Amino acid sequence: MIGILVLVAVITLVAINHVLSRMRLKPVRTNYDYDAIVVGGSIAGPVVAKALSAQNRKVLLLERALFTKPDRIVGELLQPGGINALKQVNMEGCATSVGMPCDGYLVADGKGHQVKLPYRAGFQGYSFHFGEFVNNLRENVWSNCAANVTMLEATVNEVLLENTGLLERAYGVAYSIAADYKVPEAPFKEDASVYCQSTTTAAEQRIATAPLIIMCDGGSSKFKAKYQHYTPARQYHSNLMGLLCGMLSCQ
Repeated sequence: MIGILVLVAVITLVAINHVLSRMRLKPVRTNYDYDAIVVGGSIAGPVVAKALSAQNRKVLLLERALFTKPDRIVGELLQPGGINALKQVNMEGCATSVGMPCDGYLVADGKGHQVKLPYRAGFQGYSFHFGEFVNNLRENVWSNCAANVTMLEATVNEVLLENTGLLERAYGVAYSIAADYKVPEAPFKEDASVYCQSTTTAAEQRIATAPLIIMCDGGSSKFKAKYQHYTPARQYHSNLMGLLCGMLSCQ
């Protein structure tokens, strides 16, 4: 009996959600600047942009430090599943060209006991410097998707919402970009610190619209607390343990 009541309640909620999602107080917006807007150009952003470009969709990718290679160590190890995902959009070289292959793990305790945890035959992961990988992803999209993907160094300030019925719907973003913005002569090269996209601090405010907004702006996102459906942990408990090995030559 309880199972039947639960089933009826679920069906009722689904039906109500179906009806409410189609109730509109004004006409549906049909004119957009892009098919999708991607906020963030670290790892997920460029990959999503290229996948959408392969579908011949017009994409705007916004990243606040687009032409500067990230300079931080976070111990990236992309598992075989991630490598296979990159292969689907022909981006696996972004990792394999700068990474060290990993065939699995070896777990050892203080008593000398060891357990080998290899990947399945034919599968490899890759470990690399975070900045090198991200730079390669951005350059890959820049070089291969120019016809469909617009990449701008800009800061997104707001997600634009409108009331289409009983719910709010995102339809674009408001962002700021340098008033004298220009693309570097040699984007994504090794010495990114010499780039100067702007000679002033003046910023221009712009708006871009799309029926799909994809947030890929990372764990420090200023939008995360507003739009996610769960309460984030107050503290992150992520740690990386590493062993530095070297050789000392003596005369």
